Amino acid sequence: MQKWWVGAVALAAVVLAVLLIGSPDTGGDVTEREVDVPVISEGPASSDELIRGAAEPADIDRSAAAVPIGADGLPLSKGNPLAANPIAKGVILRRTAPEAQWAARTMAPWTQIRRELAKTGDPRAEEVIPKIQALVTDIRALRRDPATRDFDAIVAQQDEVEAAVKATGLVNEEITSMFSLIDQRMASYSAGEYEPPAEEGQP
Repeated sequence: MQKWWVGAVALAAVVLAVLLIGSPDTGGDVTEREVDVPVISEGPASSDELIRGAAEPADIDRSAAAVPIGADGLPLSKGNPLAANPIAKGVILRRTAPEAQWAARTMAPWTQIRRELAKTGDPRAEEVIPKIQALVTDIRALRRDPATRDFDAIVAQQDEVEAAVKATGLVNEEITSMFSLIDQRMASYSAGEYEPPAEEGQP
């Protein structure tokens, strides 16, 4: 009796499963329809050429004359100032001129002298600080473009400001060391130690 009951339950489970799940979809009733596939028109370049980037402007100059050449006849390295574009080259040449190099090395000592005098809070320092500031402004302009300032005039201005600072009686050890640095910068310039990069066509 118990076995009959178990068999009836199993049969009922199979019937319910068929009713709930339904028959499997074999795909036989699927309606076929056309699919629009875009047609790629043939162009002047093959797929291999497109991958290699062959489609580039026709006006690119790839001749040997377009490569910057040094005096030794070899292509200039990427970091060489003469290999840069004309605008960048002009900036590099201006800032590496001997006067610009002198200015870059001289500006810091004068800035330190101004700082030392400002720390004193002395009225004598307040009289000379504007002169130092004017000198630093001219030196900064000379560093950016030597053609905008007269180098000899700035050197004369520097001598005057140095004398004015010493006349205040506020020169301490730090200011004295800064004046020594300024003298060294001037000696290096006079000795030709600040050499500009070679012009095109020169070694």
